[in-house]
Amino acid sequence: MKTRINDSIQQHQVYPCSYTSIHIVDWKKFTSENLKVHDRVPVNPNTGKLIHSVCLRNDSAISILVDAFGENALQYSKKKKARQCECVIYPDNYKDTDWVLFVEMKYAENEIAAFRKENDYPNNMIEQIKQTVQFFKDKCILPQEKEVYAIVSFPNLLSAFNSTIFSIDAINDFYLDYGIIIRGTNNAEIISSDNIKLIG
Repeated sequence: MKTRINDSIQQHQVYPCSYTSIHIVDWKKFTSENLKVHDRVPVNPNTGKLIHSVCLRNDSAISILVDAFGENALQYSKKKKARQCECVIYPDNYKDTDWVLFVEMKYAENEIAAFRKENDYPNNMIEQIKQTVQFFKDKCILPQEKEVYAIVSFPNLLSAFNSTIFSIDAINDFYLDYGIIIRGTNNAEIISSDNIKLIG
């Protein structure tokens, strides 16, 4: 899949890793840097405080690739682009039966900010996931029938928030309509190259 992504997306950065605890941070809110991958919870150099992340537990040290998209990376043409999420993650020696995980995150300071109606973060994040997955299928990076996983993440929210975004019916409908297994969570567990569990 790495080759197919390279053929279709110019602006992206690939982070190979096999850490047993993988922490994904979008640094744009804190510094001028973009998404990075860490083996422990990183510290904000400006404040000395820990930065919350999307955390992937990886007890078997499966080798994975975290592919972070640059700005306006998903281009159909010079005039048409897809809305995009932060990154896509998949096993290094990817086979079509392996899992693929798409991640979108927002560093809202608290639940009020995260779910404020005028911000509409959850719906915007869901749309970014949908359009990214559709781009991957339109560009034949993934087969049309491929089932994928997705995380809508608010790293600063430490309590569970999946039920605030999705009802059980909404999760089921999203899967039936788009082939996407989606959760509102900051955590997942990599069990093997063909098995991943979204926690939340």
